[in-house]
Amino acid sequence: FGSWSGQLGDGRAITLGEKCIFVNNTDKNITTCREISIKGSGKTPFSRAGDGRATLQLSIREYLASIALPAIGIPSVQSLAL
Repeated sequence: FGSWSGQLGDGRAITLGEKCIFVNNTDKNITTCREISIKGSGKTPFSRAGDGRATLQLSIREYLASIALPAIGIPSVQSLAL
């Protein structure tokens, strides 16, 4: 924190899977994918020296940002629950 550590992220997210949906439109075919993950659920192999858990304050801030960014036109992750 404050300097390059050789990797990005804090290692708190665990990916459960990915769901891709194919839409057959008359103009073009579109495939959209969504990644389903759990964040702040505990230590992962990449969480370095931390415990991998998210505080409630951090979780609320990330949830509010996931609602606000798409509302102003910036693509972002979207949280389903807190």
